[in-house]
Amino acid sequence: MPPLGVDPHPDPKIRGLVVNAEEAETVRTIFALYDELGCLSAVMRRAREIGLRSKRHRFKSGHIQGGNLFSRGQIYAVLRNPIYIGKIRHKAQVWEGQHEPIVSEAVWERVQEKLEAASARPRGRKTAARQLGARPIAPLIGKLRDENGDRLTPTHTRRHGRQIRYYVSNRLVSGGTDPRGWRLPATALE
Repeated sequence: MPPLGVDPHPDPKIRGLVVNAEEAETVRTIFALYDELGCLSAVMRRAREIGLRSKRHRFKSGHIQGGNLFSRGQIYAVLRNPIYIGKIRHKAQVWEGQHEPIVSEAVWERVQEKLEAASARPRGRKTAARQLGARPIAPLIGKLRDENGDRLTPTHTRRHGRQIRYYVSNRLVSGGTDPRGWRLPATALE
């Protein structure tokens, strides 16, 4: 399935991509927002405010995928995909593509530099106990799933200065509001 902004060539005998003008505008908006704001979470919030949506694909079976509001990870994937400057990535190699670029090299380079600088910033503080390999904060990570097979992900909240840990269905972490998603207290579960 081609990424946002491009579609397969209409001639099935030609293995190539063509730019989807409407989706390309969404891609340019995401790049412009990140170039302006420099923060994935801020871009996600602004993209949701203006109603930007991911690529929608209808399979031959009738199943529909996509067309949702962007998550932070999806925005990062768009910003890192060289397809938008007319190139194709295969494994670790990047090759010149046969399709038109959607964003300019200058915008691409600025965004990549900002992403690189943001990833170099230290995130949070590790306590001495965690650095020495003491008891993991979420010992059940990756071991539990809910009734739909969705992975339970550790998360937490702060209430009255106390941290309260939970394991929640992954679809809830991604910004979903599925009422059937699980939210279990970590201490009791562990």
